[in-house]
Amino acid sequence: MIKRFHQNNSRSSLTFENEVRFHAKLLHKNVAKLIGCCSERGEALLVYESLPNGSLSDTVTGMPLLSCSYSSLWAFFT
Repeated sequence: MIKRFHQNNSRSSLTFENEVRFHAKLLHKNVAKLIGCCSERGEALLVYESLPNGSLSDTVTGMPLLSCSYSSLWAFFT
């Protein structure tokens, strides 16, 4: 799962940084693990492990936030 942040001001940048710090330390069987992050050109991404039953957002809205293949992710980060 990928979560996207638009860093158009200092508050959104701080929100992203806080979420990275929080999820980097969080270990719980019911919470997706943070695999990586990227911040570039006014946009930031958090990459989480894939969940077998989808995310809470998928369940509530019926739509995934953003989905990519591993090869697309690899190409993006390399």
